[in-house]
Amino acid sequence: MLDTMTFTKTVGALCGALLVFLLGNWVAESLYHTGTDTPAYVIATGDEDAAPEEPAEEVDFNALLASADPEAGGRLWRQCAACHSLEEGRNGTGPSLHGVVGRQVAAVGDFKYSATLAGLGGEWTADRLAAFLESPRGYAPGTTMGFNGLRGAQDRANLIVYLASFGGILEIPAAEEPAAEEPAAEEPAAEEPAAEQPAAEEPAAEQPAAEQPAAEEPAAEQPAAEEPAAEEPAAEEPAAEEPAAEQPAAEEPAAEQPAAEQPAAEQPAAEEPAAGISPILAAGDPEKGVRVWNQCRACHTIEKGGRNVTGPNLYGIVGGPVGVAEGFRFSPALSGHGGVWTPELLDEYLANPRATIPGNRMTFAGLRNAEDRANVIAYMATFAD
Repeated sequence: MLDTMTFTKTVGALCGALLVFLLGNWVAESLYHTGTDTPAYVIATGDEDAAPEEPAEEVDFNALLASADPEAGGRLWRQCAACHSLEEGRNGTGPSLHGVVGRQVAAVGDFKYSATLAGLGGEWTADRLAAFLESPRGYAPGTTMGFNGLRGAQDRANLIVYLASFGGILEIPAAEEPAAEEPAAEEPAAEEPAAEQPAAEEPAAEQPAAEQPAAEEPAAEQPAAEEPAAEEPAAEEPAAEEPAAEQPAAEEPAAEQPAAEQPAAEQPAAEEPAAGISPILAAGDPEKGVRVWNQCRACHTIEKGGRNVTGPNLYGIVGGPVGVAEGFRFSPALSGHGGVWTPELLDEYLANPRATIPGNRMTFAGLRNAEDRANVIAYMATFAD
C-alpha cells in the first residue's frame, strides 16, 4: 500500500526531472539561437518582377473546335473511361456519355446526379462542357465528380469533338466569316492590270501612222530639185504614183491581223474538258483522294449501308440530293437547301462549308487546296450505284 512518504518522493522526483528538462532547454536556447533574423541585404533575382508580367491569354474556343483532332480526343478519353461509358444506357461510376454533347444536363434518368448538377439546367453546349472539363468543382461546386480537370484548351476541344461523334450534336458558330470576304477584296486589285493593258497598247498603234509622213518627205523634195526642166513635170507623174506604190506597205499591219487571231485558234483546246465529265472529276485522282479522305473518316462513313456518326453516311453523295440521308437529322440550313451535290457545289462547299451554306453544323474548317478537293471528290464518286 502506497503511504504518504512514498507518494511525496514520487511527486518530488517528477518535479525535479521537469526542472532539469526546463533548465537544459534554456541553456540550449542560449547557445544555439534558432530564431529568424532580418537579412542585412536582399539579392534581387527578378522573380518578384516576372510574376505580375504574365498576361492572361484569350483563346478563341470556336477556332480550336474547328481545328480539333478527334483521334487525339480518343486518346484523352482513356482518362474518362474508368468512370464513364460511351454506350447508350450503360452507366458506371459516372453516367453514360453517349450523346452528351447537345443534350440536357443531368438527363440520364437512371443515374443519381448530385444536387448541383441536377439544378444546373440547360444543355451541354461546347462552351459549357469546356468550362466543366477545365475545372469540374470550380464550375459546379458540390459535384461528386472526382476528376481534377483538363487545363489545355486544345485538349478540351479534341475531347469534345470526340464525344460528339457518339450521338452528339455539336454546333459551332461561324467564326471564319471575315476570312470568307478576302476573295471579294482581292477582285478589284485583279482587274486593275486588265484596265491598264488597252492604254499601254494605244501609243504602239499610233507609232506606224506617225512614221508614214516622215517616209514621204524625201519623195516630196525630189520634184523640187528638178524644176529647171520644163518637160520633167510630165515625167514626174510616175514619181507621184510612188506613194500609191507604198500604200501596200501601209497595209502590212492588216496582213498581220491573222497572227492576232491565233489565240482564237487555241480556244477549242481550253474547251476540251467540257466535252467529257465534270472538269473537277476529270482533274481528280481517286488514289490520292484516299489520303485526303482520312481527314473526313473521323465524322463520316462512305461504305454502302455504313452507319451515321457525327455526320451522315456519304455513300452516293456525288450527284445525290443535298440534306438527305436515311436516319440522320440535318441542320435546317442543309435540309432546306435543295438541289443535288454536283462536283462544283461539293468543291465550293469543301473549300469553306460555313460560307457556302451558312448555318450548317459541320465543324470542318475546309480544304484550301483545290487539288485536294478534286482528288477527294473523285474518290467519293467511286462510292455510288
